[in-house]
Amino acid sequence: MKTLEHPPTPTDRPITVHLPRSGISVSESLHGAGFQMDQERHDFHECYAVFRGTISFKDERMNEAIEMSAGSFCVIPAGVAHQIEDHSEAAILLLCFSQDFIQHHEVRAALWLHITQRHYPLMSPGSIHASRLHDALRHIMNEQSASLRGANLAIESKVNQILLAFARMADIPAEQSAEERVAQVIRHMGESFFEVWDIDTAANHAHLSRRRFTELFKAQTSTTF
Repeated sequence: MKTLEHPPTPTDRPITVHLPRSGISVSESLHGAGFQMDQERHDFHECYAVFRGTISFKDERMNEAIEMSAGSFCVIPAGVAHQIEDHSEAAILLLCFSQDFIQHHEVRAALWLHITQRHYPLMSPGSIHASRLHDALRHIMNEQSASLRGANLAIESKVNQILLAFARMADIPAEQSAEERVAQVIRHMGESFFEVWDIDTAANHAHLSRRRFTELFKAQTSTTF
């Protein structure tokens, strides 16, 4: 397993991932100006987290590519061919985990199935939640490079938190009406009162612009966000 004790250097090709015995790995890929990626297919699951720059992402389930900017995430099930293209020099955190890791736990397998059944693989959780997810990925990187006692347990716990966050983002289908999506977000905010919400996070969950979400939120609650 490649540890990340020193900052990675920019690369013009995708990094090679080797999963450790735990079945989980987080790597950082800094793209140089000439970065190129051919279509790839892997026998492990992946999550791309863009934290700088903009890329286009496309996999074999999609009719056309989608744009991913800083703060956005996408998931790629094992065996699905995919490809990315830089619009600007990008930096990506890449979370990979084995099929055995997912299937080993019934609830985790159910979460992953729920996440990957979405028709639209892009998730934009909003500034606060995106920051927390990036922090969780960085925490995994630190644990896997420092070889601390109980590191595998800490890493597994963080991945479970990430999968749960993704699954909850997938709970609101974009096909519902705008009013229904806002109502679901309001219910979810009430159920997760212990989490910090900002208007961008709420609007992203509802698949709406900030302005449109604000209008519908005020109409349903008689208050501003």
